[in-house]
Amino acid sequence: MSAKPATLLVLAVTLAIALGGGGAFWLVGLPAGWLAGSMLAVTTATLSGIATAIPEWLRRAVFVLLGVQIGSAVTWATIAQIGHWPVSMVLMAATVAAVTAVSFVFYRRAAGWPPVSSLLGGVPGAFSMVMALADGHRADVASIAVVQCIRLFFLIAVLPLALKPAGLYGVGIAAGSTAMSLPSVMLIVAAGTLGGIAAFRLKIPAGLILGAAAPTVALKLAGLADGVMPDTVLVPAFVVLGAMIGTRFTQFSLSQLKSLIGVGLVSFVLAFAVSALGAFLASAATGISPALTLIAFAPGGLETMTIMALALGLDPAFVAAHQVGRYFLLSFAMPVAVAWAAKRSV
Repeated sequence: MSAKPATLLVLAVTLAIALGGGGAFWLVGLPAGWLAGSMLAVTTATLSGIATAIPEWLRRAVFVLLGVQIGSAVTWATIAQIGHWPVSMVLMAATVAAVTAVSFVFYRRAAGWPPVSSLLGGVPGAFSMVMALADGHRADVASIAVVQCIRLFFLIAVLPLALKPAGLYGVGIAAGSTAMSLPSVMLIVAAGTLGGIAAFRLKIPAGLILGAAAPTVALKLAGLADGVMPDTVLVPAFVVLGAMIGTRFTQFSLSQLKSLIGVGLVSFVLAFAVSALGAFLASAATGISPALTLIAFAPGGLETMTIMALALGLDPAFVAAHQVGRYFLLSFAMPVAVAWAAKRSV
């Protein structure tokens, strides 16, 4: 079935706005400009009443492309560094628990939220799972969604700007890397698409991303693909993902945002401070770049923080591994934690 003209028009407008915003940020040399600029432009348009949307098929295509990008960045040097990852993984798990606990206390004591809403409002990442748990426990879904989106918005808007003056921007794998040849791009995109579709149909968590990454890693390590993904592939992914984040605000009214922006901003500052502390401890313990641990520990999500790493020239495989680890940790821990919080509401 073909898309309706009105739907195609909304998509075209959304992408044009995203491209304009991303291009403007890129032209002035802001870090992660295509991602942050597209997000800010689409968010502004959405809150101004302009109809914006990214269809599901395009979302899935971007996730597959993101998986291919993750896999294409893996080298034998990456494999050699894996021995340091268990230490940072443990510290990441402790940081996730600390972020959630600090946010829970803030929402309970300062904002006066009920226990379940306080808990879910503070969970760093795993947005879809958080929303499902909120709906299942009849929590304040709207408020939780607003503060989660506000936190993600500020994270993308602020983090790249914080890294650059600190001397932590652009110190990763991108420098000196050559762009992948066209035959290699075609090979790994085809293999990644098949892998992503297979994993998605098997209902593997984050299957489109992980399923696309696996065959790409195999091809890279086997020497059948060369270089890193070219900007002609990366930039559209940055623009679409930024637009996807911006369109989340279609579900909120301006009055909701005005009433919760202060709460959301404070919760972002608290979550980011705790995450940064954990990241710098992990960097000191492992010798891994503090920029890399900061992106990996940041309270975002798998797709957002991984593409942030790509935009900043950092190792997306390290970031993706930690974000996936956090997702699985939350998948097991959150139902138990929410059950505990629900008992406190009685």
